[in-house]
Amino acid sequence: AAEAGVGTRWGRGRGAEDGGIVAYDEALRAADPAFAPPAHEVDDVAVQTYTSGTTGQPKGVLLSHRNLLAVQESMATSGPNPDPDWTGLMVLPLFHVPTLNTVMGKYLYAGGTVVLQARPSGEGMLQAIDRFGINEVPAVPALHTMMYRAYRETPEAYEVSSVEALGAAAAPLPDDTKRNLTRDFDVSMSEGWGMTETAGLVPLRTPAVRKAAGCIGQPLRKLELELRDPDTRETVVPAGMLNPRAAPVDLPADEADRTGEIAVRGPQVFEGYHNLPAKNEAVFDADGWFH
Repeated sequence: AAEAGVGTRWGRGRGAEDGGIVAYDEALRAADPAFAPPAHEVDDVAVQTYTSGTTGQPKGVLLSHRNLLAVQESMATSGPNPDPDWTGLMVLPLFHVPTLNTVMGKYLYAGGTVVLQARPSGEGMLQAIDRFGINEVPAVPALHTMMYRAYRETPEAYEVSSVEALGAAAAPLPDDTKRNLTRDFDVSMSEGWGMTETAGLVPLRTPAVRKAAGCIGQPLRKLELELRDPDTRETVVPAGMLNPRAAPVDLPADEADRTGEIAVRGPQVFEGYHNLPAKNEAVFDADGWFH
């Protein structure tokens, strides 16, 4: 805890004699019932979450209040977004920032309702849709596939007419999964891509974008996206050519001239990795682009 910079540690049923850990229950009983929110600035760290470690050791990602809110503000103008009457099903783990911010954050920002499902299963998702009148189901493609297989076996057992939108991210979406769900549920499906370091989504393919499954869509508002050479970091496709709100342009015909590593810049890009100054220097360039 000391190495991580943690000043106070809390525990259930523990006292000061237990290694300096504060007894949470005792502190709660002794606390003033009048809640005083702590003072903070928009650039203060709101949450420290961790990368998955699929390409290296997990790293603590410092996300500020500005980072989190920037995603909500961008999504609110990129759509589709819930209104206060919508109910979303959240079956993805909250320790992933896309779930925490892109899903739960979106509903809290809009004043909607979220139903938490502890155990992921296709049958459980259908039961939740039927029971709670779910309007949107965001999930990874594997869960969408599980849900459709359960539905296909006994479609008459579930009432799914409340569903108005589906969302997929975190892995490529199979074309048949998208086609089957959108046809049988009579809904649209959005698809996106994001990172822990970007507080959630970077691009989003809305239903208005008529592309095959696997297309991750257009950059969110206030966010710049470029394709760079992974070795030299030279620009392959500049941000202006990938900006959906700019004048249409033609990408290079040769695939090699339009293929590269994604670089991102904008207010939702994280503040840096916790206690990793050398890594921070390596992933940010002088112009603020995150590689």
